[in-house]
Amino acid sequence: MVSVLFLIILEKFLGHCPVTFDAVLCWPETKPGTMVYLDCPIAANNKIYMKGKVSRYCGLNGLWDQYGNYSACTEDVSRNYDMVSPFHAEIMYWIYVVGYLLSLIFCVFALMIFLHYKSLSCLRNIIHTNIVICFGVHNLTWLLYALFTVHLDIRGIEEMMLICALPMLILKYFICAAFFWMFVEGLYLFINVLFSLYSQRIRFWMCSTIGWGIPAFLLFLNTALGYKTILSTECSDWHHASMDKIILVPILFIIMINIVFLLVIVYVLLAKLKLTTPREFERFSRGLRALFVLCPLLGVNYAIVLVQPTSPSWLSLVVTYYSVIVSSLQGLLVAIFFCFKNKEVQECLCRTFVWFKTSLKLKAEIARRRSVESTLVRLILDKLGFTRLPRSHSTNTEEFKLIRNKSNTTASELTLPLRSPCHKMSPVVTLDNNGRFQRVEFNRR
Repeated sequence: MVSVLFLIILEKFLGHCPVTFDAVLCWPETKPGTMVYLDCPIAANNKIYMKGKVSRYCGLNGLWDQYGNYSACTEDVSRNYDMVSPFHAEIMYWIYVVGYLLSLIFCVFALMIFLHYKSLSCLRNIIHTNIVICFGVHNLTWLLYALFTVHLDIRGIEEMMLICALPMLILKYFICAAFFWMFVEGLYLFINVLFSLYSQRIRFWMCSTIGWGIPAFLLFLNTALGYKTILSTECSDWHHASMDKIILVPILFIIMINIVFLLVIVYVLLAKLKLTTPREFERFSRGLRALFVLCPLLGVNYAIVLVQPTSPSWLSLVVTYYSVIVSSLQGLLVAIFFCFKNKEVQECLCRTFVWFKTSLKLKAEIARRRSVESTLVRLILDKLGFTRLPRSHSTNTEEFKLIRNKSNTTASELTLPLRSPCHKMSPVVTLDNNGRFQRVEFNRR
């Protein structure tokens, strides 16, 4: 009873041990004098773990022990021989950084093009836009997460409970949504190739239900079933973070369906080319080109890494490098083939370039003509006997008066000497800012 009261008093005056992240696990807020147990991480310190618990003590003073106890984690020796060495892991990390950065830049430009040109607003391009959004947000989240967890001191923001869980949820959602939108793309192409009469019945709400709705449901289901591990195992090591079965199985199923779509589309394309293209080599080259373009657009290039080989080690390393390159450059390929290689987009960009070039020529011609007109007006005034005075910066017009009125003016002046003392009117010639003749007034002297 006394010990319980003592802990209550400590909790009231000293507070809880705060949320913290030890670069491996996220530790939740805990009462003083409590030992916390978390599941061992999937991977840490270049080792793969199967089972066990990590412990860390929250002291009576409301402070954590400096390090957690990972000694109870059981190492999976049978799989550790296949771990990527720190040297290759560093290279792969920078491949990810460069690839994701390039993909993000191209995705941003592609998204700006799709949103700017209203003539590109059709269902096919809207599907392209959503795929670009998925990869763009995924790449941006990964880069920001890498920046805060690797290159910056995360201790300054360790009070945020979801500092490691929230980015992982965003990454999982948008990569899952990207595959479902690629499935929508494959289904749309499949219907247009084989059942073109029914393609007009496809609506955007149907596509968005598949592309955005199903991934949201899968992520909600995954979070609801594994909420206890969201702040521990899921944040254990973001370099080795893997997809859960609830999300991974539908993605694998989509890749297999898209492979079927791809084979059918290429077969139909070759059959049509056989009727229009007599030369076999040209038909083969066109079919191969279509296959090369459609593979990254439908996510079929991920099929190679569905089964990760464990031996020999060099083959496993090659497949790992291939997976890293494909994952990091997928957004770049999507932006290039969906946007920059699109003939409609190229026509819009060409029209914009021609318009911009023409507008520059027109502005230069207008400036030249205004300069000529201004020069001619000044020459005529000089011939009439006017003399130029310094321009005043308080007005945008030039007034040309007789010298007798010079002290009352605020603009630059040109004067005409009096020819006879019998003059009763003083002419005032006004030019606009471009040197054009504006008006003539006669003021009494």
